[in-house]
Amino acid sequence: MVQGRFRIVNGRERRQQGQQPEALRGREADPLSLPRFGVIYYVCWKVGTTEVRKFYDGVYWLFMTFCKIVFIASIVITSYVVFMRFVMSKTPRWGEQAILMCMVYMALISASLAIRTDKHLRVVLIQYAFPASIRAKAMRILHAFSQITIFLFSLFMIVYGIQFTQLMSKSVLSGIPIKKSWLYAAVPVAGLCMLLMQSERFILFILKIMKKPVKGYYNYEVNPPEAEDSVEEVKS
Repeated sequence: MVQGRFRIVNGRERRQQGQQPEALRGREADPLSLPRFGVIYYVCWKVGTTEVRKFYDGVYWLFMTFCKIVFIASIVITSYVVFMRFVMSKTPRWGEQAILMCMVYMALISASLAIRTDKHLRVVLIQYAFPASIRAKAMRILHAFSQITIFLFSLFMIVYGIQFTQLMSKSVLSGIPIKKSWLYAAVPVAGLCMLLMQSERFILFILKIMKKPVKGYYNYEVNPPEAEDSVEEVKS
C-alpha cells in the first residue's frame, strides 16, 4: 500500500504513514461502510487523485473542441451566406437558422468552460464593502453561496429545459426541415455540462473547508492546462 493513504477513525480522516489500516487490507474501502459523512470524505478523497483530474481535463477538452468546431462552422456558413447574397444574388433559406443554432450551442456550452476555470465576469467592488477584519470570511461565504447558486441554476436548466424542448418538438424551424426541439435542446445539454464542471469545483470547495490535501490541483483551484504548462516551464 502506498504511503499517504487515509484511514477513518471516529469519523475523521487521519494520515497513515507507511502502513495500511487493517480494515482496508486486501480490499478497497467501501464508502457505504464508512462512518458518518464517510461517503462525502470518500468522494472528496477520490477527486484529489490524478485519474479524476485527467477525467475532468478530458471533458474540458471535449467541450472546448466542440465549441471550436461550432464556431468555425458558424464562420464558414456566414461567409457562404454573405457570398451567395451579395455576389450570386441567391440567399440560402437555411443559412440564418443554421448560424443561430451554432451560436446558441456555442454560447451556452462554453459557459461551462468558464465555470471550471472560474473566469466568469464578477463584481469585485462588493468585497470592499466589508470591513477589512471580516472581508476574507465574508468572501468565503459569498463564494460558497455562488457555488450553490450555480448548482441550482444548472438543475433548473436541465429540468425545465427538457420540458421546454419536449414542448417545442411540435414545431419545425423555418428554412431547415428539423424540429425546433433540436435548437432548444441546447438548454438542458448546457445545464448538464455546467453541472459536470461545477461538481469538480464544488468538491474542491468542500476539500478546502476540510483542509484535505489533493493531488493535481494548485491551492484547491482548477487552472487551465495551458496555464499549468507555463508554470512548469518557468519552474524548469
